[in-house]
Order: sequence, then structure tokens, then C-alpha cells
Amino acid sequence: YYKEKFEKIETPQGPRFVLSWNWPAALFDSFLWFLYRKMYLFALLYAVAPALAIFMTGDVMVGIVSRILAGGSANYLYYWHVKDKVQRIMAMPSLDDTSRAHLIQEEGGVQPYVLWLGVLLHMLMLGLLAAAIVQGPPGQDPLGGMEGRPSQKFF
Repeated sequence: YYKEKFEKIETPQGPRFVLSWNWPAALFDSFLWFLYRKMYLFALLYAVAPALAIFMTGDVMVGIVSRILAGGSANYLYYWHVKDKVQRIMAMPSLDDTSRAHLIQEEGGVQPYVLWLGVLLHMLMLGLLAAAIVQGPPGQDPLGGMEGRPSQKFF
């Protein structure tokens, strides 16, 4: 998958931005995808920025926009992440080929614990959503009376 995506980014003139779609980065929480790929700075950015923007604006569309941005740019960002890691390892003169290959394999790959973290966070979000639905909107009595006083509904 990534070999094909990276070949489109890499040109004879040098790397260029190519808009390509990454469904996992868009559909799941973007910060989890970046965390899974060991891209910690982008994981932090996609965890904090949308939440902060929603808090400041009150507009939940920010979350959708951030997922679209992540889905459209994830492959390009991952390309630079991989390229940077490989270049730094290849520049280490004290390593032999076997050690380099081992270090590339160790530095690359994914964080498997993120799958469980994602399941846990999504279960928590579903629980909070269910609680919000059961409780109803804030400040309203579900029976139609004034809050804290018995309803005069039957008289």
C-alpha cells in the first residue's frame, strides 16, 4: 500500500505533495492513527487542536474537517516520517548493515497497544453518548415541570 503511495510522492525533481486518501486516518480518530504509526507530534496535534477548536468555537464541524485533513495528508506526512527515520539511521557510521536493518525495523512499524487504546476510548465515548441521551438536554425536566419542584401536570 505505502510503496505505491510513496512512489507517487517521489519524483525525479524531488518529493512533492500528492493528495491521496487514507481511510483509517480519516475514519478512526486521527490522533490514534498517528500514534499507531509512531508519529507522536502529529498525534498530539490531532488530539489537542480539534478539541481546543471545538471548545473555542462550539462548532463540532471542526472534528469532521480535521478528519478530512488527516485523511488527505496522512500518506504524505507518513512518507516524510519514514524518510527522516531511515536517513537518520543510514547516517550512523558506527552501524553495520545488520544493525541498521534491525534498527530500521525497530524504529519503524506500529504501536500495537494503540488498537486497545482506541477500543477503550471508543467504548468510553459511546458510554458518554448513551448517558447524554438518557439524561436529555441540560436544564430541562423530562416530565415538563420546573427543575427541583413537583410538576402540576395532573391538576
